[in-house]
Amino acid sequence: MERFQMKILVTGGGGFIGNYFIKGLLRLPIAEIYLASRNADKALKGSAVKPVRLDLTGRLDLDISPDIVYHLAGEKKDVQMMREVNVEGTRRILHWSARKGVKKFIFLSSVGVYGAPKDSGRVSEGFVRAPKNIYEETKNEAEQLVREFSAANRMPFTVLQPSNVIGIGTSGAYPLLGLIKAIKKGYFFFAGKGDAYFNYVSAEDVAASLLKAMDDVLDNKVFIINTPAGLRTAVKTISDELGVPMPWKKIPDFIAGTAGALASRLRSATGIRVPFDSERYRELTNTTFYDGTAILKTGFSYPVGIETALRTLVRHYRDKGL
Repeated sequence: MERFQMKILVTGGGGFIGNYFIKGLLRLPIAEIYLASRNADKALKGSAVKPVRLDLTGRLDLDISPDIVYHLAGEKKDVQMMREVNVEGTRRILHWSARKGVKKFIFLSSVGVYGAPKDSGRVSEGFVRAPKNIYEETKNEAEQLVREFSAANRMPFTVLQPSNVIGIGTSGAYPLLGLIKAIKKGYFFFAGKGDAYFNYVSAEDVAASLLKAMDDVLDNKVFIINTPAGLRTAVKTISDELGVPMPWKKIPDFIAGTAGALASRLRSATGIRVPFDSERYRELTNTTFYDGTAILKTGFSYPVGIETALRTLVRHYRDKGL
């Protein structure tokens, strides 16, 4: 079907990634765009986007018949609602899509479904999955639902799995601000025996991959969306944009690991926030990287890339006085 005839429904379009994606859709000659979200961006009012009410935890009775469904909605914060929204909500929108004769179902998942432990090396789409928390488990179950239900109902699907998504949002979140501040103030240090990996992808690149997912060449496939870089490369990019020297300090692995563990125990016991803990230690030493190159074989290319995304973020924080 020609794009100017398409009708597209987007769940979760008012979220962080959804806002970037909707703005990309508006640049295409799409006939009708339905935004099913409780948090639609006010800036989209008066545009070609048509808001519709959708409750993934209840009966779906939308009186529309889209050609493509983009299911971006999901629960990431409320543990009690994750199964109801991420699994059962996906089940409901899949069944509704089949009843409505949807021609393609596109699902936004996460690399978290792999549950890859620290130092796993390269993680590609065939990596053995071992999700380790309720969020990862429910996203993995939802993916399985999408694959199995779509195959049984001959409804083409595409699953996209972004890594850590960064960009300029409106929700009060400030990704990587702590890292950028540490580099600027000279507090940052390296740890471990080798260079760790920096698994981040820009929101613009994720939105571009969602647009690409319309193409038949992505039908019935799963793709990791990521633009990994060595931690040293990422830190140098930030340092250059800040106009400060590249950090050179390196803490022995044993000392960094012990300090991180002790700091985490202190935080658990007292509630005091600490700038360095076991989670930060893992980030500084983790050699797992998510390979986002498979989608490149479909003719897709990441329009922004990690270095540009980092420079844009630094400039934004500087302009905001952060």
